[in-house]
Amino acid sequence: METFKFNTLHVTNLSLNNLFSLSATTLSYATSAITEIGGIPQATYSVLETANTAMGARMNRSQKEGLTPQITAADQDRDACGRELKREIRTASESRSAAKSEPGKKLLLFLEPIWDFEEQALNTETEILDKTLTDYEADADLQAAATTLGIAELFTELRGLNTTFETLYNQRNSAEATSTGPSASELKPDTVAAYEAFCTSIEQAATYTPSTELTKLFNKMDALRKKYAALPKPEKKEEEEAEAGE
Repeated sequence: METFKFNTLHVTNLSLNNLFSLSATTLSYATSAITEIGGIPQATYSVLETANTAMGARMNRSQKEGLTPQITAADQDRDACGRELKREIRTASESRSAAKSEPGKKLLLFLEPIWDFEEQALNTETEILDKTLTDYEADADLQAAATTLGIAELFTELRGLNTTFETLYNQRNSAEATSTGPSASELKPDTVAAYEAFCTSIEQAATYTPSTELTKLFNKMDALRKKYAALPKPEKKEEEEAEAGE
């Protein structure tokens, strides 16, 4: 009887990225042979798939950090548009021409309660602008005044910029919510244990219930292990970068 034994690989020394890739590739190799590898290998396959998926999800935390510059830029854009709108209205309200001053004063009176909206907290500013623009869009006289002054497009632009900001802000909140829970480093031992258990089950299956498909799978997995065994042990910085999803 031929005994199958994988070459040595210190799985726990692999970086998070390399462990994830090793496990994912191993699972892909085993997928085509899943019906032939036996009950215990099938069970350990499922455990490895679950553990690696959970660890991988915690390796992708860069979304929050990636969205922050976009959110800052979106807030600056809507603030700039809002300030331009206010300047136009203030200038019109002080015009010597009644054709400009009357609609200007009407819009000035409308915006006066929220005049310093850009100084509010980000989400508060979003709510203030949303309500104000909704009121504006429901008032034909205000819209007519804006059209007279040639600033109706600024109201439309401000609506779009506020919506863009709100979308990005909500996306970041969602990213923060999904990043709660164990870190990838904390989940790494589960993936290591699951990978080693799967390899042990394949060794035993190939030894005691051999088949052409099992032998092919064993050889592919062993070649993959040799490749990862040749990799240098990761520095701490590499682990931190993988943890942050960089």
